[in-house]
Amino acid sequence: ALRQLAGELRPIMADVGPLFKKVLVELGTNLPSRREAGLIVAREYATEIAQNTISPSEGARRIWREIHLEVPDSKPQLDPFVYWASEWDDADDPARREYCENAIRIAARDLLDRT
Repeated sequence: ALRQLAGELRPIMADVGPLFKKVLVELGTNLPSRREAGLIVAREYATEIAQNTISPSEGARRIWREIHLEVPDSKPQLDPFVYWASEWDDADDPARREYCENAIRIAARDLLDRT
């Protein structure tokens, strides 16, 4: 099944979803729940924030828009990113934006420490 999936020229989940699930079963891996998958992606963004490979405001916005809005069960853990991204967007002075970015960095470290 893995060879078959690898041979797909334009894999679209709607078309290859059952094959993808078969690959996971053959590999002995379970498909994560929507919540688990969202938190995996959020942790990746948090890692990028912590490593300064993405700006705190951009990372928080991505967590907000790509995960928080799409995965309702993730809300409590990701609420700080939404709050501080919103505050950063509303800030009109550099000192306030810097404060928000530091708060986002703290939220990123907290998310990584909890998991």
